[in-house]
Amino acid sequence: MPVIATSQNALIIASSRLSTPIKDVNDQQQHAEELATLLDELPCKINLIPFNPFPHSGYEKPSRNQCMRFQQWLYDLKHTATIRTTRGDDIDAACGQLVGQVKDRTKRHARYIQSIQIDAD
Repeated sequence: MPVIATSQNALIIASSRLSTPIKDVNDQQQHAEELATLLDELPCKINLIPFNPFPHSGYEKPSRNQCMRFQQWLYDLKHTATIRTTRGDDIDAACGQLVGQVKDRTKRHARYIQSIQIDAD
């Protein structure tokens, strides 16, 4: 991590924080203000990673323009923010999109369902 300031007795280290904007859930100016307030005392860079929708999630990805507005609101509040470029979403392989598409070779899900049924009896 990069050192951003030093004093006689302290060393302040910059870090990164992630935020995942989700359309109509946490992508509005109020949410940028809340995030900025939460991070005001923590010198950090904010990485905005737009939500990658997957089947049955019920959530959507915010538009590129909305992500850019969110980034600008954070800049206006004196926070550095970047928007991560999404790759793989055209083939449903972006971060978070493979959930539920992987074959469960361990049969973990089946064992879990069986344990619930046993507990219910």
